[in-house]
Amino acid sequence: RHLVERLQQAGWRVTQVRLRADSTEAPAAGDVVFHLGGIAHQRAAGAAAMMAANRDLTADLYRRSRLAGCQGFVFLSTSKVLGDGGETPFTTDSPCRPRGIYAESKALAEERLLAMCEGGGPPLAIVRPPLVYGAGAKANFKRLLQGIAAGVPLPLAAATAKRSFVAVANLVDALATVGAGFHRQGMARIWHVADGEDIDVATLCRRLGEKLGRQARLWPLPRSVCDAAARTSGGFGISESLVASLFEPFHLDDSALRKDLGWSPPQTLDAGLQDAAAWFSSQRQASGAS
Repeated sequence: RHLVERLQQAGWRVTQVRLRADSTEAPAAGDVVFHLGGIAHQRAAGAAAMMAANRDLTADLYRRSRLAGCQGFVFLSTSKVLGDGGETPFTTDSPCRPRGIYAESKALAEERLLAMCEGGGPPLAIVRPPLVYGAGAKANFKRLLQGIAAGVPLPLAAATAKRSFVAVANLVDALATVGAGFHRQGMARIWHVADGEDIDVATLCRRLGEKLGRQARLWPLPRSVCDAAARTSGGFGISESLVASLFEPFHLDDSALRKDLGWSPPQTLDAGLQDAAAWFSSQRQASGAS
C-alpha cells in the first residue's frame, strides 16, 4: 500500500497483481515490476509453502517479466539472508548465511534471480531492508506497540545491542528511486536500505513509549534464559532468530545505494517512530480501546 501511494505521487501508472501458483498475471512490455509478495511467517504456512511462494513464484514472475520484455525487476528481499548479526556492518559483498526457512527461501530466490538475469533476463535490483516499522506494521513490531500501550512489563531492558531499522516511508522512497534509475547501473545489482541511525531494542521501546504517552515498563531477562527457551520444543514462542534480534548487534551498510543513486532517507528515525505511534493510537481509538 505504501509503495503504490509513493509511486503514484511520483507520476507512475500502477497496476497491482497477486501471485498464485495456478494463476499469475503477466506484466506488460515496458513495465518495471516491483515484487513485494511473499510469506514471512512459517506458522501460517510451512516450509514447503514458504519455498513455493518466496522462491518458486519469484522466479516464475521474473520469467514472465522476461517474456513480456519488461525493462526492470525490483525484488524486495530481506537483510535476514545475511545472518543474525555481528559488530561489522554488512555490505552488499558480505556472504549470505541465512538462518531459518524464511531467510533461506529469500536467499534461494536471490540466487535464482541472479542466475536468470545473467542468462539474459531484464535488469534486476535486489533490495534488502532490515526490520520495517511504521503505519500498518504487523508481527513483532505491532505486538511491541500493543505491549507498551497496555503497560505490560516487557523483558527487554537487557536488549542493548544496536541494530539497523528502516521506516516504511524510507523503504518505499528507496524502492521508487531504485525503480526509476537502477537500469542505468547494469544488469544486476544488490542494495541495502536503512534509516542510517541504529538503535537498540530497549531504547526503541522507551522512545515508542514517549510517542504513545506511556512509559515503557522494561525489566531485564538474561540472554541465557532466552537461549534456553529457544532450544526447548516449541521455544515458548521464542526462536533463536528472535533472541539474536534482541541481543546481537546488526548493522546494515547502505552506502552503495546512497552513492550509486544519490538516495538519502527522507524521514528521520524519530519521525518514523512518531508515525508508527500515531497510526497505532488511531487504530486503538477506532476500535474503542482505552
